[in-house]
Amino acid sequence: MPPDGHWENYRLLLFDGVQQLANVTLDQDAVNFTFPATQLTPGKLYRAVLRVESGGLSTEVAARDQQFLLRSVLNLHIRHSDETSLSAMWSHAPLGLRDGYFLTIRHGSYQDTREVDPNMRECTFNVLTPGRPYIINVATRSGQLNTSVSVKGRTVPLALRSLSLSSSSSDSLQASWEKPPGDMDSYTLILLQDSVMIQNYSVPVGSSSLLLSGLTPGALYRLQAATVSGGVVSMTTSVDARTSEAL
Repeated sequence: MPPDGHWENYRLLLFDGVQQLANVTLDQDAVNFTFPATQLTPGKLYRAVLRVESGGLSTEVAARDQQFLLRSVLNLHIRHSDETSLSAMWSHAPLGLRDGYFLTIRHGSYQDTREVDPNMRECTFNVLTPGRPYIINVATRSGQLNTSVSVKGRTVPLALRSLSLSSSSSDSLQASWEKPPGDMDSYTLILLQDSVMIQNYSVPVGSSSLLLSGLTPGALYRLQAATVSGGVVSMTTSVDARTSEAL
């Protein structure tokens, strides 16, 4: 609201600490002014001072400290994943001041946090559940401001345990295994003969065995098996077995 009494114009000053960056004269009917973003540094604290002037005299009518809009990190992505860890990597915003980064990883009710220095570009979360999807949020902090961006990632599921393959008859083999800990959607099983795939199965995660039939009596086969979680495949487990000779 304009001040009472006779006065001629506004004068708006912008300071970076004690350094004056701008000195703008405004008409009496002015109600706002925008400083060009090209003159400001993201995340930096500035002070704006508004004065009224009359006959060479001036009076301060308002002053406010304000931080310029902070910028988020760029190119956030999952750099590395294994069965129990996820590493997020990013690029710094090209301009701006920041106090540091605050990272959060979450899945459902689970949450873990990390705080890293402003020069860091990577952070690793450990002791995670195999095969599980997570969201990693990277917040850039400067004073009271923060801005964030997120990336989705998934740990690698554990490989099948105790995979076995034995002859069931002259033309079939019986495969069995134990479900490993962690999250998974299905199992993938590939049967090979002389390094050539002859059968390929996707088995529900509730299964623990599979009969492979239609095989050649007395032939040697190799079974390769892996767990799958959200399209991420575990390390492959292999086992060899031979069908029985025909009587």
